[in-house]
Amino acid sequence: MAKTTRIKVDAVSKKNLGVKSGDTWYNWTANGGEITEDKMRTLFENIEKGDIVDIETVNKNSFNLMRLVSKGPSNVDKKDFPKFGELLMRAHKKFKKLSIETEIIHIEDFNCLMKAVVTTEKGKYTAIGDATKQNTTSTVSMALPRMAETRAVSRALRFAIGEGKTAMEEVYDESEQDDAE
Repeated sequence: MAKTTRIKVDAVSKKNLGVKSGDTWYNWTANGGEITEDKMRTLFENIEKGDIVDIETVNKNSFNLMRLVSKGPSNVDKKDFPKFGELLMRAHKKFKKLSIETEIIHIEDFNCLMKAVVTTEKGKYTAIGDATKQNTTSTVSMALPRMAETRAVSRALRFAIGEGKTAMEEVYDESEQDDAE
């Protein structure tokens, strides 16, 4: 019986018609599906790392149908996102007084939620950041507290300096590298 599963694509093999999420590769099979191999290859031309897709799994590692839910932030021009280091440098230049405090709000299994408070002479700016196995790569998923902290601090720094654009670390995992094909 087919089961619909939503995944974040960490890698794509267009040659083998496969997608990787976390440590698991899922490969397309014609078994029980209505999609021809040619149609699936056409769909795979538009699938990239970072995209969110729904797959209908027919067993643990095979699927016969895939639907693109949304394009991933890694497929957007990365120059549009300020980086953590840039935000920190801008905050140090803008404020005479700057302190950053972080606190673990929740950590369990593969979920971490951190709080960051940036204090300047202008006031306090509080933000949260999360990191889960689903919103990080398999490499970073072993360092969830650090990624959640970086995301929380990035967000609080953005609030403090008045940066409206989302930080790269909030939506994109810098350790992501093409490891397919």
